[in-house]
Amino acid sequence: DTWEWNGLRWQQRMPAHAPSIRFGAAMAWDPSRNKVLLFGGTEQYFVGASATWEADGNDWVRRTFPTAPPPRYVTSLTWDPVRSVFVVIAGSAYDPLDDIWELGPSGWSLRGRTPQRMQSHGAVWDPLAVFLLLAHDRLDLVLGRREVIDVDH
Repeated sequence: DTWEWNGLRWQQRMPAHAPSIRFGAAMAWDPSRNKVLLFGGTEQYFVGASATWEADGNDWVRRTFPTAPPPRYVTSLTWDPVRSVFVVIAGSAYDPLDDIWELGPSGWSLRGRTPQRMQSHGAVWDPLAVFLLLAHDRLDLVLGRREVIDVDH
């Protein structure tokens, strides 16, 4: 299903095309183009997907690129307005990942690595500090700890 929030209520949309039902996909909004990007997720049996979908409020379009992040789910995706790129950080391909990918006008590129492998985390752009803030709440059987990692440009 595709739903849109208009600031007051949710409205179901009926696009001609749409991604398949999935779990653990990540979405982010590009305000400069007024589009939403959906990346990854798993369609069944925790097999990660690497599909990139874009929505403009009317329809979904699957975008393909010569290079793309490996399949994953429970990843994070955010928009970096300073460099006009989407950023995908880590996630899981059954085991936690540690890679950072960016999607810009020329396609996907590997940007770097996180300090540790992670999944089920969140990332958000901090406009006051001008960096991406990554929050990872890792459940550890011996040491429960919360980590905040600045993913530097």
